[in-house]
Amino acid sequence: MRRGLLIVGGVLIVLGIAIFLIGIYLSSSITSSVASLVTGVRNESMIAPGSSIMVSIPNTSVAVMVIYNDTLGKPLQVVSSPGQLKTKGIEEQYVVVYIRNGS
Repeated sequence: MRRGLLIVGGVLIVLGIAIFLIGIYLSSSITSSVASLVTGVRNESMIAPGSSIMVSIPNTSVAVMVIYNDTLGKPLQVVSSPGQLKTKGIEEQYVVVYIRNGS
């Protein structure tokens, strides 16, 4: 009786390890494809306080996301063409997302 229970326990442990390793393999391929999608078009710029920068949207794009740090704690003044614009700030980091109308 105890020997059968020991075999079942060993099989369950091996099965759990196999499922864990398969999960890591599958999630790494998903996260790498998402990371390449997000970081595929990247442009870094440093601007001084009071300066401005133009961010254009290529005709093939639907949206633009800008992530920036601001140690002064003031969000950027964003001027955009017709479309939807959302800004979210947490401490010294901000995210601006602009989506064209009709997208």
